[in-house]
Amino acid sequence: MRNISEKKLLFFIISEFFHTPLCYVNCSIDHHHLILALLSSSNRLISRGSLNSFTQLLETTKVNFLKCVKKNLDEGFAKDLDISDGLVVLKYPLIHLAGIFFKYTAIDLLVHLGFERNPCSPRTGELPLHSTLRHGFSTGSKLYKSFAMNRNYEKLFSRVFKSFSSETDVIELLSQQDKNGDTPLHVAAKRMIERPAPLSKPSNIVTSEIPDSTQECESNSSRRGVPVDVTLVCTLGPPSEQHRCRADFYIHCLEYILRKVQEAATNARKVNIGLVKPLFLMKNNEGETFLQIMCKEHHIANTAINDLLNRFPDVTFVDCVKQSVPEPCWPYTCLLGEPLVEEESTSGVLVTVYSPMEVSGPSDTQSGDFLSIVILSFRV
Repeated sequence: MRNISEKKLLFFIISEFFHTPLCYVNCSIDHHHLILALLSSSNRLISRGSLNSFTQLLETTKVNFLKCVKKNLDEGFAKDLDISDGLVVLKYPLIHLAGIFFKYTAIDLLVHLGFERNPCSPRTGELPLHSTLRHGFSTGSKLYKSFAMNRNYEKLFSRVFKSFSSETDVIELLSQQDKNGDTPLHVAAKRMIERPAPLSKPSNIVTSEIPDSTQECESNSSRRGVPVDVTLVCTLGPPSEQHRCRADFYIHCLEYILRKVQEAATNARKVNIGLVKPLFLMKNNEGETFLQIMCKEHHIANTAINDLLNRFPDVTFVDCVKQSVPEPCWPYTCLLGEPLVEEESTSGVLVTVYSPMEVSGPSDTQSGDFLSIVILSFRV
């Protein structure tokens, strides 16, 4: 009986991964065997004491992947160039595909074999973090049955992020731009707000009802040349359940990334906003920051916008939101008063100032001391 179950499992693995999560319906392409071996490899690390027929099978998938990689390397396979495959979307370096499929164990194995940790795709100019964010939801929701249950995608994305950011400065990694000028933050913002195609269209083609893949409200960020004093009116419709599900994934990805940026910019429990500003104010080829992109669908991106302003309460970021979002729709973080943060002065000395929560929070008995502290801070 056990042998029958094992044979069924093996047949499932072979048939399930004969194609990829990025294949279109009725795909007839014979994919590169390295891609199929990568897809079938397990992330689980098995201890010797817990080996049984099932865990042995999982270990075998990793061994087979390693053998396949070594065989291709012996035959002259280019480690860090786009892999040759009949499906254009799969034409990435192998370590990119490991990230796209959330195979974090494979990432570490490839690095051990001499693969570059963050190679640039010649086709798109993307780093692995770009491509993982661009395709991660599509692949994860198909590869992992419990992808959205208990927010399992947080664990998967965090493991992949750690693999790619290991031995690399987080802010520097996130500052890299692809051929569209997009940083990984831009990619996450675009995928977050992109409205899914209508159900009447073919399920294998993701299109948009409007050219820029968003339904913009009438804001200054999307209406170039409009006077600043024009009253903004929100025309956004409610997101579909499909859109909400995908947006939740990217919101949590951004929350994790922003937490890592905050850690990288924090010294002695104080955030140096001067390290963060250049990253957050980077514009793509369309002249947009990732915050401006999120503001186009501010209702669905509200959580991510609030998280950013809470972690980095700078007047520049708050003004961007106020200029891009109609006032009735402003996130609560825009209503806490003028944001004050810690920023590096021109003399290189860190000036201690306070966040909106702290500015609006002291009790009446503390107000005198609080104002004295703020005044002294501005005199530094």
